[in-house]
Amino acid sequence: MNGAEAVKWTSMYKIITGGCSFTRNEGSWAHHIPDVINVARGGSGPVTSIREVLVKLRETAGDKICIFQVSNPSRKEIIINKENQLMFSRYDPKKGYDTNLCGTSYYQIKGFGGTTTIDKTYKKAIETFVTYISEEQRAVESYEMLTLLQLYCKYNNIPLLMFYGWLNKDDLEGELIQKVLQGIDWTMWWKQGNETMSSWLLENGHKDKKGIPLDGQNKIRPTLEGHKHFYDEIIKPWITSQSKSNLQQNVL
Repeated sequence: MNGAEAVKWTSMYKIITGGCSFTRNEGSWAHHIPDVINVARGGSGPVTSIREVLVKLRETAGDKICIFQVSNPSRKEIIINKENQLMFSRYDPKKGYDTNLCGTSYYQIKGFGGTTTIDKTYKKAIETFVTYISEEQRAVESYEMLTLLQLYCKYNNIPLLMFYGWLNKDDLEGELIQKVLQGIDWTMWWKQGNETMSSWLLENGHKDKKGIPLDGQNKIRPTLEGHKHFYDEIIKPWITSQSKSNLQQNVL
């Protein structure tokens, strides 16, 4: 990207991004956007991430565009009080916490970045919670929030691009979640939600940054080269198209 493009983007739009570590980590695709406002958090689920994005969209004056990377929809936070949150993905009474997705699950202080150990009190809270709240229910909550983000952006004329990190709609099971998916506007998604960043990188010859496929499946965590490639081929052209559209409207 040349300097003129950077000036055009930053003067025309405030670009706000959200998601999990696929978006937050140093060198991610989002870090290639000039003056990006990146509110992504490592380990966060869609509900948490969308809340952060909506707050930032409301706080930010002027024209904005939003790019949102969707993480595992079963990730869930439990807010204990204003200092303490629990963030976890899955819990199986026989196997324990899902070590593939979230280490030993997160006990995170003041939102994010805490330890990966949980004291007995909070561990019991998670075990009790997941006895009644299924993965499907957590996914339903995530997609209801995704719908809210879409509606907010439509109402406020904010261009929005959504895309999956590694899990997509085909990974979802359950009658209720399938009904919720019918309310999603897939035109606001990259590839209508049929592809993930991970699958695109694999198709284009990239490897997992740790050498081991995510979840033991055919899914990978992006390398720095993968992030740059995804930005150059997918993100940058979309932002450019929004800039050109805005210029045409101003001329008319």
